Amino acid sequence: MENFDTYKNQWQSGRKQLVEKGSGIEEIIQLAQKKKRESIMSHYGTIIVLSITFIGLVLFFKYIAPFNELLSHIGMLFMLGGLLVRILAEVFSLMKGFSLPPDMTTEQHIRKMMEFHHLRKKIHGVFTIIILVLYVIGFYLLTPEFSLHIEQKWMILMHISFVFVAVGLYFLIRKSIKDELATLKEWSELQTDLHQS
Repeated sequence: MENFDTYKNQWQSGRKQLVEKGSGIEEIIQLAQKKKRESIMSHYGTIIVLSITFIGLVLFFKYIAPFNELLSHIGMLFMLGGLLVRILAEVFSLMKGFSLPPDMTTEQHIRKMMEFHHLRKKIHGVFTIIILVLYVIGFYLLTPEFSLHIEQKWMILMHISFVFVAVGLYFLIRKSIKDELATLKEWSELQTDLHQS
């Protein structure tokens, strides 16, 4: 009878651990889904902001400042082309990160999301900096023709304000990289928690 009670206690203890373990996994899955939703919303926000900027520049170049010089056209191409490439990179990234097969295990899903955020870190790093440099070069290629139509004091003010915008973009890119690293760390912690559950 004593053996039976021992086995019964062991079985109940094991069952309790299994239930706790299962609820831990459910919690991890819910947290992973929440992180994924936040990431999706962030991507859509970035795509929307970049698209509005792109459309705004197209309208500006078409209706407000229709440039005629070849150098200006190259500048417009750098600015618009850089933005368009960045938008396409965001769309590609979104499709790659969130078109995961539904039959994946939670662990596979977390691993894929970590790979995705490694890609995001690269996009926010060197890739974005190259596009930003092209954008700045494009802007400065527009200035000779701008100077034909705008007073010198406004040109100086425009250049000074552009420096502030460039510094702001630098800090924005830096923050984006930090955010991606933090998200990557969170996914890594989720993976660790999953292994411990």
